[in-house]
Amino acid sequence: MPPRHDHPEHERGDPGEKKGEPHYERLSFKRGRARGKHRGEWPTRAIPTRVGSDDAMPNTLVTRRLLMVQLAVEEAVALIDGRGGSGRTWAPGYPDDGALMAAGFVMTAAKHGRDLGAFGTYEIIRRRDGAVIGAAGFQGPPDEIGAVRVGYGLAESARGHGYATEALRGLLEWARDQEGLTCVLADTTRTNVASQRVMERSGMHRIGEDGELLYYMA
Repeated sequence: MPPRHDHPEHERGDPGEKKGEPHYERLSFKRGRARGKHRGEWPTRAIPTRVGSDDAMPNTLVTRRLLMVQLAVEEAVALIDGRGGSGRTWAPGYPDDGALMAAGFVMTAAKHGRDLGAFGTYEIIRRRDGAVIGAAGFQGPPDEIGAVRVGYGLAESARGHGYATEALRGLLEWARDQEGLTCVLADTTRTNVASQRVMERSGMHRIGEDGELLYYMA
Protein backbone atom coordinates (compact mmCIF):
# COMPACT_ATOMS: atom_id res chain seq x y z
CA MET A 1 0.00 0.00 0.00
CA PRO A 2 2.10 2.94 0.86
CA PRO A 3 3.22 3.76 -2.69
CA ARG A 4 1.42 6.93 -3.75
CA HIS A 5 0.18 7.52 -7.24
CA ASP A 6 -0.45 10.40 -9.59
CA HIS A 7 -4.19 10.80 -9.15
CA PRO A 8 -5.01 13.06 -6.18
CA GLU A 9 -8.63 11.99 -6.22
CA HIS A 10 -7.52 8.45 -5.34
CA GLU A 11 -4.88 9.29 -2.76
CA ARG A 12 -7.51 9.31 -0.06
CA GLY A 13 -7.95 5.62 -0.77
CA ASP A 14 -11.01 3.46 -0.40
CA PRO A 15 -12.45 3.46 3.13
CA GLY A 16 -13.31 -0.17 2.48
CA GLU A 17 -9.66 -1.16 2.23
CA LYS A 18 -8.09 -0.75 5.65
CA LYS A 19 -4.73 -2.12 6.62
CA GLY A 20 -4.87 -5.07 8.94
CA GLU A 21 -8.29 -6.30 7.79
CA PRO A 22 -8.68 -9.92 6.65
CA HIS A 23 -8.45 -9.57 2.93
CA TYR A 24 -9.12 -12.72 0.94
CA GLU A 25 -12.80 -13.45 1.15
CA ARG A 26 -14.26 -16.88 1.78
CA LEU A 27 -15.77 -18.39 -1.34
CA SER A 28 -18.35 -20.63 0.29
CA PHE A 29 -21.99 -19.93 -0.52
CA LYS A 30 -24.96 -22.15 0.17
CA ARG A 31 -26.43 -22.78 -3.24
CA GLY A 32 -29.99 -22.99 -1.98
CA ARG A 33 -29.89 -19.35 -0.99
CA ALA A 34 -29.48 -18.24 -4.57
CA ARG A 35 -32.43 -20.15 -5.94
CA GLY A 36 -35.36 -17.99 -6.90
CA LYS A 37 -33.28 -14.82 -6.71
CA HIS A 38 -33.29 -12.41 -9.59
CA ARG A 39 -30.05 -11.32 -11.12
CA GLY A 40 -28.70 -8.42 -9.13
CA GLU A 41 -28.04 -4.95 -10.39
CA TRP A 42 -24.67 -4.91 -12.11
CA PRO A 43 -22.12 -2.15 -11.43
CA THR A 44 -21.91 0.85 -13.70
CA ARG A 45 -19.37 0.43 -16.49
CA ALA A 46 -17.07 2.88 -14.78
CA ILE A 47 -13.72 1.78 -16.18
CA PRO A 48 -13.03 0.61 -19.74
CA THR A 49 -12.14 -3.06 -19.47
CA ARG A 50 -10.64 -5.11 -22.28
CA VAL A 51 -10.72 -8.87 -22.31
CA GLY A 52 -8.24 -10.89 -24.29
CA SER A 53 -8.92 -14.59 -24.56
CA ASP A 54 -6.72 -16.74 -26.72
CA ASP A 55 -5.96 -20.44 -26.58
CA ALA A 56 -2.26 -19.69 -26.10
CA MET A 57 -2.60 -16.76 -23.70
CA PRO A 58 -4.29 -16.36 -20.31
CA ASN A 59 -7.39 -14.24 -20.05
CA THR A 60 -6.51 -10.61 -19.33
CA LEU A 61 -8.62 -7.80 -17.86
CA VAL A 62 -7.53 -4.18 -18.00
CA THR A 63 -8.89 -1.38 -15.82
CA ARG A 64 -7.69 2.20 -15.50
CA ARG A 65 -4.93 1.44 -12.99
CA LEU A 66 -4.72 -2.33 -12.99
CA LEU A 67 -3.92 -5.29 -15.20
CA MET A 68 -5.38 -8.61 -14.17
CA VAL A 69 -3.79 -11.67 -15.76
CA GLN A 70 -5.18 -15.15 -15.25
CA LEU A 71 -2.82 -17.38 -13.32
CA ALA A 72 -1.69 -20.35 -15.41
CA VAL A 73 -0.91 -23.68 -13.72
CA GLU A 74 2.85 -23.26 -14.20
CA GLU A 75 2.71 -19.81 -12.61
CA ALA A 76 0.62 -21.13 -9.73
CA VAL A 77 3.30 -23.75 -9.03
CA ALA A 78 6.04 -21.09 -9.20
CA LEU A 79 4.05 -18.84 -6.86
CA ILE A 80 3.71 -21.52 -4.22
CA ASP A 81 7.38 -22.45 -4.62
CA GLY A 82 8.32 -18.80 -4.06
CA ARG A 83 9.90 -18.44 -7.49
CA GLY A 84 7.44 -15.93 -8.91
CA GLY A 85 6.04 -16.08 -12.41
CA SER A 86 6.55 -14.30 -15.72
CA GLY A 87 9.33 -12.19 -14.23
CA ARG A 88 6.89 -9.87 -12.45
CA THR A 89 7.88 -7.88 -9.38
CA TRP A 90 6.01 -8.64 -6.18
CA ALA A 91 4.77 -5.84 -3.94
CA PRO A 92 5.88 -6.16 -0.30
CA GLY A 93 3.71 -8.75 1.41
CA TYR A 94 2.80 -10.64 -1.76
CA PRO A 95 2.00 -13.48 -2.00
CA ASP A 96 0.03 -13.67 1.20
CA ASP A 97 -1.97 -16.63 2.48
CA GLY A 98 -4.98 -15.73 0.34
CA ALA A 99 -2.94 -15.62 -2.88
CA LEU A 100 -1.28 -18.93 -2.04
CA MET A 101 -4.68 -20.47 -1.35
CA ALA A 102 -5.94 -19.23 -4.72
CA ALA A 103 -2.85 -20.61 -6.48
CA GLY A 104 -3.41 -23.94 -4.76
CA PHE A 105 -6.96 -23.98 -6.06
CA VAL A 106 -5.67 -23.56 -9.64
CA MET A 107 -3.23 -26.45 -9.14
CA THR A 108 -5.88 -28.70 -7.61
CA ALA A 109 -8.30 -28.03 -10.46
CA ALA A 110 -5.62 -28.94 -12.99
CA LYS A 111 -4.67 -32.10 -11.08
CA HIS A 112 -8.26 -33.33 -11.22
CA GLY A 113 -8.76 -32.33 -14.84
CA ARG A 114 -11.22 -29.59 -14.03
CA ASP A 115 -11.29 -26.90 -16.70
CA LEU A 116 -11.75 -23.49 -15.07
CA GLY A 117 -11.85 -21.69 -18.41
CA ALA A 118 -11.58 -17.97 -17.74
CA PHE A 119 -13.20 -18.43 -14.31
CA GLY A 120 -9.96 -18.93 -12.43
CA THR A 121 -7.54 -16.83 -10.36
CA TYR A 122 -6.11 -13.55 -11.62
CA GLU A 123 -3.02 -11.78 -10.37
CA ILE A 124 -3.65 -8.07 -9.83
CA ILE A 125 -0.85 -6.02 -11.34
CA ARG A 126 -0.43 -2.30 -10.72
CA ARG A 127 0.06 -0.80 -14.16
CA ARG A 128 2.23 2.15 -13.17
CA ASP A 129 5.08 -0.02 -11.88
CA GLY A 130 4.21 -3.57 -12.96
CA ALA A 131 4.12 -4.89 -9.39
CA VAL A 132 1.81 -7.78 -8.47
CA ILE A 133 -0.23 -6.46 -5.55
CA GLY A 134 -2.86 -9.14 -5.03
CA ALA A 135 -5.07 -11.87 -6.42
CA ALA A 136 -8.74 -12.06 -7.31
CA GLY A 137 -10.99 -14.32 -9.29
CA PHE A 138 -13.58 -17.04 -9.39
CA GLN A 139 -13.97 -20.54 -8.03
CA GLY A 140 -14.80 -22.09 -11.37
CA PRO A 141 -17.38 -21.75 -14.17
CA PRO A 142 -21.09 -21.12 -13.50
CA ASP A 143 -22.83 -23.96 -11.67
CA GLU A 144 -26.17 -25.53 -12.60
CA ILE A 145 -28.07 -22.38 -11.64
CA GLY A 146 -25.62 -20.05 -13.43
CA ALA A 147 -23.89 -18.80 -10.26
CA VAL A 148 -20.17 -18.16 -9.79
CA ARG A 149 -18.29 -17.27 -6.62
CA VAL A 150 -15.76 -14.49 -6.39
CA GLY A 151 -12.91 -13.70 -4.01
CA TYR A 152 -10.20 -11.04 -3.83
CA GLY A 153 -7.30 -9.91 -1.72
CA LEU A 154 -4.45 -7.41 -1.65
CA ALA A 155 -1.01 -7.43 -0.11
CA GLU A 156 -1.07 -5.22 2.94
CA SER A 157 1.33 -2.76 1.30
CA ALA A 158 -1.21 -2.08 -1.49
CA ARG A 159 -4.31 -1.44 0.59
CA GLY A 160 -5.96 1.91 1.07
CA HIS A 161 -5.88 3.09 -2.57
CA GLY A 162 -9.12 1.64 -3.93
CA TYR A 163 -7.42 -1.18 -5.81
CA ALA A 164 -9.65 -3.94 -4.39
CA THR A 165 -12.78 -2.09 -5.45
CA GLU A 166 -11.38 -1.44 -8.92
CA ALA A 167 -10.35 -5.08 -9.35
CA LEU A 168 -13.70 -6.42 -8.19
CA ARG A 169 -15.57 -4.03 -10.47
CA GLY A 170 -13.46 -5.23 -13.38
CA LEU A 171 -14.30 -8.87 -12.63
CA LEU A 172 -18.01 -8.10 -12.29
CA GLU A 173 -18.06 -6.15 -15.53
CA TRP A 174 -16.41 -9.03 -17.36
CA ALA A 175 -18.73 -11.59 -15.76
CA ARG A 176 -21.75 -9.57 -16.82
CA ASP A 177 -21.15 -10.49 -20.46
CA GLN A 178 -20.55 -14.22 -20.01
CA GLU A 179 -23.14 -16.55 -21.47
CA GLY A 180 -25.02 -18.70 -19.01
CA LEU A 181 -24.02 -16.67 -15.96
CA THR A 182 -26.91 -15.46 -13.81
CA CYS A 183 -25.22 -14.05 -10.71
CA VAL A 184 -21.93 -13.56 -8.86
CA LEU A 185 -21.86 -14.54 -5.19
CA ALA A 186 -19.53 -13.83 -2.28
CA ASP A 187 -19.57 -13.77 1.49
CA THR A 188 -17.73 -12.09 4.32
CA THR A 189 -17.99 -11.84 8.08
CA ARG A 190 -19.94 -9.32 10.11
CA THR A 191 -16.73 -7.97 11.61
CA ASN A 192 -15.05 -7.40 8.24
CA VAL A 193 -16.60 -4.00 7.56
CA ALA A 194 -13.81 -3.14 5.12
CA SER A 195 -14.71 -6.04 2.85
CA GLN A 196 -18.41 -5.23 3.09
CA ARG A 197 -17.68 -1.73 1.81
CA VAL A 198 -15.56 -3.01 -1.07
CA MET A 199 -18.36 -5.29 -2.25
CA GLU A 200 -21.01 -2.62 -1.87
CA ARG A 201 -18.92 -0.01 -3.69
CA SER A 202 -18.38 -2.55 -6.47
CA GLY A 203 -22.10 -3.00 -7.01
CA MET A 204 -22.82 -6.10 -4.96
CA HIS A 205 -25.86 -6.25 -2.68
CA ARG A 206 -26.37 -8.05 0.60
CA ILE A 207 -28.94 -10.81 0.13
CA GLY A 208 -28.80 -12.77 3.36
CA GLU A 209 -26.95 -13.76 6.48
CA ASP A 210 -26.19 -16.85 8.52
CA GLY A 211 -24.66 -16.33 11.93
CA GLU A 212 -21.40 -14.46 11.40
CA LEU A 213 -21.54 -14.70 7.61
CA LEU A 214 -23.07 -12.07 5.32
CA TYR A 215 -23.96 -13.10 1.76
CA TYR A 216 -23.67 -10.80 -1.27
CA MET A 217 -24.75 -11.01 -4.88
CA ALA A 218 -24.36 -9.06 -8.13
